[in-house]
Amino acid sequence: MGLQSMNAPSWSLLGLEAAQKKQERWNTPEHLHIAVAKWATEQRQSERLVSRWIMSIAVATLLVAAAGGAFTWWQWSESERPKLVTTGARLYINHSGSPPPELVQIDWRNIGHRAALRGTASVFTVSEDGKHQHHFGFSEITVDPQNSSTTLVPFGDGYAERPIDMDRFLGLFLVCVKYHDETNHSYKQPFLLRPGALLPDHVLTRLDELPSKPAVCNNLK
Repeated sequence: MGLQSMNAPSWSLLGLEAAQKKQERWNTPEHLHIAVAKWATEQRQSERLVSRWIMSIAVATLLVAAAGGAFTWWQWSESERPKLVTTGARLYINHSGSPPPELVQIDWRNIGHRAALRGTASVFTVSEDGKHQHHFGFSEITVDPQNSSTTLVPFGDGYAERPIDMDRFLGLFLVCVKYHDETNHSYKQPFLLRPGALLPDHVLTRLDELPSKPAVCNNLK
């Protein structure tokens, strides 16, 4: 015990002297220069990181603004054209009535801000997998069954019907529509239809519209 208590102050003095010498070494100009250089390097790296971060935010902001502008332009261009939507589609089958006994009847509305002119509807039947097809023929899109005008004014209605042969039916109807605006620019739209519920008169069957891609009509003959 006595030896340990005698040596303790000596060890403490040695440690204190070593710490003082180390502090003196760090206080030399050379070590101060190294410390300053290290700090300057860290500052430059931090500034570069902040600059990259600011640049990333700026690029992201520009991309969002460009996407928003493109979407706004697309909305405007879509509104400044004729555009048809179906308001009703039916399959008429009545072999005891007057001919033709089998018809596809479709009602349209022009929801665009320009008139749809000289519209035609080409009626196909296609298989569910799209590998088989049969063309039933064309029909004009007129204002209604009693009006032969093919000018569908903005928010005006249209109508078309086409005789078909259900013996050739493959599962779906595909109606490929083409029309023009007053500048003679042409537009194409597909309408894919599937027979749905039989209506109460037992003569008409509702045709339900299915999603379709714009290019679905391109390869049909």
